[in-house]
Amino acid sequence: VQGLDAVARVVGAADAVRDDVKERKSEHVPPRVRLPMVVTLARFAGWCAKGQETPDPMVLVRYLAREVWRDAVRVGALERLLRAVPWLLVLDGLDEVPAKRDRAIALECIESFFNAYEGCTPEPLVIATTRPQGWGGEFAGFLPLYLREFDLEESLTYAASVALARYPTQPRRRERIDERLRSSAKDETVA
Repeated sequence: VQGLDAVARVVGAADAVRDDVKERKSEHVPPRVRLPMVVTLARFAGWCAKGQETPDPMVLVRYLAREVWRDAVRVGALERLLRAVPWLLVLDGLDEVPAKRDRAIALECIESFFNAYEGCTPEPLVIATTRPQGWGGEFAGFLPLYLREFDLEESLTYAASVALARYPTQPRRRERIDERLRSSAKDETVA
C-alpha cells in the first residue's frame, strides 16, 4: 500500500494512539479536528517550475489557496488560518516528481514553509508519502514509517472497524460489507 492509501492507516493509527492517551486521562490530548490539505507533489513541483518560484514560505501557501482550495480562501486568510488552527498537510508522491530540478525547487519551497511556520502553528501534522525507492532522505527531522502489507485477517478486521465507525447503528449493513469483502478476497482478480 503506497501513497494516499497509506494515509488512512497512519491517521487511523494516530487516532488509536490519541484514544489510548485519552483513556488514560492524559492532561494533553491533541485535537482530532484539523484543517486538511493534500498536496500532490508532482503537480506542486510542476506549478513551482512553471512559475520559476524561488524558495519562499508563501509559495506553498499560494499553491494551497489557488490549487487546493480553488481560490475559495484568499492567500492572506489562509496564512492567518495556518497560524491559528491545527492542520494536517499531506505531501503525496515525492517519488512521482520526475525532474531533479523541479523536485529540488519544490522541496526548497516546502522547507521554507516548514521553517516559517515552525513553533507558531498549533499542533501541525505533516505526512509525506513516497515509495522507499523514491526517497533520498528528504524532510530531515521526519520520522520515517514503513508500512507492511496486511494479511487477510488483518485487512478484514480493519475493514470491520471502519464499517463500525461509519455505520454504528446499522449491523446488517456491516454484515453485508463483511460478506462482500470476504467474497472478494477469494476472487483472485479482485484480491
